[in-house]
Amino acid sequence: MARSDQGRLAYADLLRVFACLAVIVVHVSGGWLESLPAGTADWNLLNAWDCLAHWCVPVFVMCSGMFLLDPKKSLAWPHLLFRYLLRVAVALVFWGVVYALMNTALFRGLPLRGVLVTALTNDSATQAAAWEYMFWVLLTQPLMALFQNYLGVFNGSGNTHCAFILSTCRLWAIRLPLIMLFRHATSIGAAGVWYAMNISNFLILIVGALLFRRVDFTPCRAAAVAWVMSS
Repeated sequence: MARSDQGRLAYADLLRVFACLAVIVVHVSGGWLESLPAGTADWNLLNAWDCLAHWCVPVFVMCSGMFLLDPKKSLAWPHLLFRYLLRVAVALVFWGVVYALMNTALFRGLPLRGVLVTALTNDSATQAAAWEYMFWVLLTQPLMALFQNYLGVFNGSGNTHCAFILSTCRLWAIRLPLIMLFRHATSIGAAGVWYAMNISNFLILIVGALLFRRVDFTPCRAAAVAWVMSS
């Protein structure tokens, strides 16, 4: 596969995109495997997904070796330590803190969340649903921000059909089928709605990136002037 306009290897980028999706599958399926009895239908299904997605880690290692060990480029130890490994260490610390906060919010609860919910209702079932909803909405906010940016770019540039495709695909092509899949193929219950919401918000960003490459940012006035000058 040839290089893209920016000089990137398209096949390597696609490999990493699919590997990222496979990592999500590994963590979701592996996490639920621990809480299910071995041999049940749900356990067998998650075990199959977990096995099918474990190719992602070797692919990441091979891609890293392909780019770092290019014989056409020299790689000195200081450059390796202070550019590549330092960047990995910073990302590891940052996401470690993020996951620690998520773990605290999920299993111990956020004090502010409890204050807000109890101020609105005294019903225990409603409070439990509201706490869960607030957690998942907070988790998906970065994805929603990127999604709204894509919509703004498409609408502002006159490519409203792209905004229509993005909004329609997120709900009807990704989110609702995932909700039905979680309902009929698993026993995770109402939490499948939140999983489908976050997965759809992530997958639609890939569609948005593909549509974004097709956007023409030539100003309409400049295009009109160029047409008049040429005619």
